[in-house]
Amino acid sequence: MAEMEETTVPFKNLTSREYPGHKKKVHSVAWNCTGTKLASGSVDQTARVWHIEPHGHGKVKDIELKGHTDSVDQLCWDPKHADLIATASGDKTVRLWDARSGKCAQLAELSGENINITYKPDGTHIAVGNRDDELTILDVRKFKPIHKRKFNYEVNEIAWSTTSEIFFLTTGNGTVEVLAYPSLRPVDTLMAHTAGCYCIAIDPLGRYFAVGSADSLVSLWDISEMLCVRTFTKLESPVRTISFNNTGEYLASASEDLFIDISNVQTGRTVHQIPCRAAMNSVEWNPKSNLLAYAGDDKNKYQTDEGALLFLVPDIWLQKLSLMSDLMSKRTQMCDYLTAADRRNRLQRFKVAGAIDFRGSEGDKINLLAFMLNDQNPERVCNLVVRVSLASNRTKNASSPIPLLDIEEKGDLTAAKELDIMTDI
Repeated sequence: MAEMEETTVPFKNLTSREYPGHKKKVHSVAWNCTGTKLASGSVDQTARVWHIEPHGHGKVKDIELKGHTDSVDQLCWDPKHADLIATASGDKTVRLWDARSGKCAQLAELSGENINITYKPDGTHIAVGNRDDELTILDVRKFKPIHKRKFNYEVNEIAWSTTSEIFFLTTGNGTVEVLAYPSLRPVDTLMAHTAGCYCIAIDPLGRYFAVGSADSLVSLWDISEMLCVRTFTKLESPVRTISFNNTGEYLASASEDLFIDISNVQTGRTVHQIPCRAAMNSVEWNPKSNLLAYAGDDKNKYQTDEGALLFLVPDIWLQKLSLMSDLMSKRTQMCDYLTAADRRNRLQRFKVAGAIDFRGSEGDKINLLAFMLNDQNPERVCNLVVRVSLASNRTKNASSPIPLLDIEEKGDLTAAKELDIMTDI
C-alpha cells in the first residue's frame, strides 16, 4: 500500500507494510468506495477484507470470506455501498458478501469458470466474464442474469466508462471492442496493440482509458475521440495490471518485471518505480488518497528473516537517479562488496533483489548504503532514510503477505548518525 503525500518531487519518502493472510498467491486486490477497506482474492479459494488505517501501525483487522470451492480470480466493491463486495471464482459462481459480518448475502450460479468481474458505476449491474469468452450481466437487486453474450474472440478484461454508456472489452486480437450499453451493440473496434490486450483501467475523471498489452506497452486513449494519445514503454514483459490514481494524475502498471512503474498521465514520464520480489498480478489505487495496494505471485521468496528494503532519498537525489535501477545495474559489484563485508562480520546475509537483513553496526550500515549509492563518502548519506520490514517465522507453507507501500512525509535528517532504520517483525 503506498500513500503519496504530494511534494515538489513525488514519491519522496517510502515505507512498506505487508499484510499476511492468504495461503497461496493473490490474484486480485480492490479498495471499497470510501478507501477504508482493502479486499484480496486468492488461489486459496478465499477472499479477505482488511480494515486499513493509512497512518496506523497496530494490528490490522481482517475478515476471511469463505465459501468458494475454487480460486477467487477477481473481486470488486459496490461503488455505492462501502461494505458490499462481489467475488468471481473458477467454481462458476459469483458471490455477494457483507464485509462487516463476512457472510455471503447472494449467490449466482453461472455457466463457466469466472475470471473477470466489475460493477456498473451506479451499482445496479455487475458484469462477469468467464474462460469461455462469455459475458453475463447480473441485476444486483435480484442477483439474476439479465443478459448473456458469447463472443467468438478471446475476451481478457471488461470495464464500463464512468458514464456507463460505453462498455469495453480487451481482446486477444490486440483490439479494444467498444460496445454501447445497455444494448451491447458494437460501436467501434480499436486496433490498440500488436499483441493481445490484457487489462484496462478507466480514468476516474472520465477523460481517458488505459490498456495494457502482451507487447509490454501501455496505451492511453481519449474516450471522447477514441484516439490513442500516448504510450508508456517502461515495462519489458506483458502488462498484467494497470490502475489510475484518484486524481487521474498517475498511472501504475505492472508485469513480470520486478517493479511497478508509476508514470505521469499527462507527460508519459516515469516518476517512480516500486521494486517487487515477484511478478505482479494486481495493482489498485485507493479512491480517496494516494495509497497503492499490490499483490503478486508467491515464489517462495518470503522466508524467515528476509527483509523488504525501500530507499528514501532527498529530493535532489531523486531528481538525479532511479535508485533501484541503479542498484540492479551494479548487482555484481554489490555482491562482491557484500561478500567482503560478510567476511568482516559486517553482514550475516544478503539477498540481491532488494532484500537485506541489517546485522552490523550503525557505521557499517552507513558505509554499505554509501556504497550502494555509488558514493563512498558517508557524509553524503546523512539525508538517507531506510525502512526495513522483516518477515519472521515464515515457511513455504505459511501465509503469503500482500506487499503494500506507505509513503510518508519525513523531515530531512541532519547527520549520518541519525540514520533511521525501522524493523517491523
